[in-house]
Amino acid sequence: GGVLNFDSPSQSMSVMWLLAFSIVLLEFLGESARDVGRRRTWLLVWLGVLSFCVMGGKVSAALPALAGVGLVAMVGLIRRPEWRGRALMALAVVVVAAGVSFVLLLAGSAGGGGLTLGSLVDRASSQQGLNPLNDPNSVVFGTAILLVAIAVRWAGLAWLAGSRASRWEPATVFGVGLAVSSLLAVVAFNSFNEIWFSVAASGPLAVLTAVGAGEASRYLAHGEPRRGNRQVVGALVAAVVVYGVVWALWATGASGGNVWVSTWRWAGPLVGVLLALLLGWVIGRGAPRGRRIASVLAATSVILVFATAPGRLLGVGTGQVGIQQAGLKNEWFSIGKVPSVRDRDERVVGEWTSDQMSAAAWLRSHAARDDLLATNLTFGPFVPGVTGLRTYVSAIQYQAPYGAPADAAELLAREGRVWDFIEGPTATTVQPLCRAGVRWIWVDLAQTAVRDWQPFADIVFNTADTTVLQVNPAACP
Repeated sequence: GGVLNFDSPSQSMSVMWLLAFSIVLLEFLGESARDVGRRRTWLLVWLGVLSFCVMGGKVSAALPALAGVGLVAMVGLIRRPEWRGRALMALAVVVVAAGVSFVLLLAGSAGGGGLTLGSLVDRASSQQGLNPLNDPNSVVFGTAILLVAIAVRWAGLAWLAGSRASRWEPATVFGVGLAVSSLLAVVAFNSFNEIWFSVAASGPLAVLTAVGAGEASRYLAHGEPRRGNRQVVGALVAAVVVYGVVWALWATGASGGNVWVSTWRWAGPLVGVLLALLLGWVIGRGAPRGRRIASVLAATSVILVFATAPGRLLGVGTGQVGIQQAGLKNEWFSIGKVPSVRDRDERVVGEWTSDQMSAAAWLRSHAARDDLLATNLTFGPFVPGVTGLRTYVSAIQYQAPYGAPADAAELLAREGRVWDFIEGPTATTVQPLCRAGVRWIWVDLAQTAVRDWQPFADIVFNTADTTVLQVNPAACP
């Protein structure tokens, strides 16, 4: 889910970097990195590079990583294992590299994703319909339910943390740091973006929880492979039952969106955990007396891992996710379009037409890679996304709230220059585009009544909803 995520390209990119970061870190801390020499040096170098990348890509991926490394170093100081020194070296490299990345790439931005501490407005639990009632206490309760829903996805890690053999291993400690810090973010922050911390951490945690589920399955086998196979098959069948019940409860809130509607969606995580415990008891109760409780917990963790696996795919595929519905207001929701950053382009491109894609294909075939493109679709990133070209201005939706505060005025000024030419093509309005080196102009015809830009620009591609112009070199003295 964290990698196949189309809501946030930076999230998908950062999760991949975080996975690589985790591999390098654990390789450095592991036995294979004992030999002093070039190998250890290169692992530290790559750890620094990936720390820089993760912080620059997404703070919500970097902070859990920092917490994980910090917890490993703390356990190393307290328990004094043989990898203690390497853990301290790793922490120093990660903190320095991530700190440099933050200062160079992120410090001084106009906003931090709307995250604030302690507010009950714009909570992820509200967006997902997990609040049982429409009052402040219910938002708190809904957040607690969301924590349960997130944590059960990492049930395999809980088994590793509870096992004497793996409890203090660097991988387990690192995973606990990822999990706890990302769950604390859900409690502390709001603005719907608090969930990104857990989504990012779920990349490496998915690997660790799979390992934990495997260890739990082996525990269930009691050294008898045939018995273990039956137990795992039983856990898989039980997981299908748990998933079906939770899905039925989740689907009762499909039409709620970002306005409170009384549904049973909030009961899904609670019922799912209780049902998994019950079925885990059925599967594990046949174990010898001294192993019975552990066997029940092992079966429960395997059931939960199986039950949560298809959730992201089916959730997206069937549209059972809360969305903002136009015209519906609620005191627990305040998020809308970015305020006071643009005054012309009002269009958010949520889907595209075949004509738009034809225009994009034409530009990809005829424009040079370093050509500059202007457009009146300036609010979102659609045009550069489908053409692969640099734009004079676009994606104000992201650049204004996340860029430097001083850049907002320039973004609006550039938007104004493009719109001034498209709405009134004259020798005066074309000059700013000429000076900037604009060669092509993508015109969304739904946003202008003008259909002729001669003699300053020629129509080189035309469809029912999109026109592509080429700036006439003669108009640019």
